[in-house]
Amino acid sequence: MPARKRVAATVRIQLEAGQASPGKVGQSLGAYGVNVVAFMTAYNRASAAQRGMVVPAVVTVYDDRSFDLQLKTPAERVREADQSQPRVVVARNKVAATAGSPSTRCGTEPGSRRLPSR
Repeated sequence: MPARKRVAATVRIQLEAGQASPGKVGQSLGAYGVNVVAFMTAYNRASAAQRGMVVPAVVTVYDDRSFDLQLKTPAERVREADQSQPRVVVARNKVAATAGSPSTRCGTEPGSRRLPSR
């Protein structure tokens, strides 16, 4: 029975099917020492039939820098009628102070009247 590989990381990534580029792949997987070109080739071949869609994937990276790729089901395409309706996305920035340092809040939270310093 072969020895089991130790998992170094599990990374979730969303890329356009069949069009993986070194930019986002390198940012996500480069820190783990994965061969970016080998990953892009495997992802592009596996997702070629779903071109034009964003296909999420789960990448399991092992200590020996090898990886397993598992494609997930892509979200449904937005209908053309729905594209005429604008989407509203609300995001809040959370600022946290580090231990032992003074508060790093800059007054940009809701209800604050101070302007952030430059």
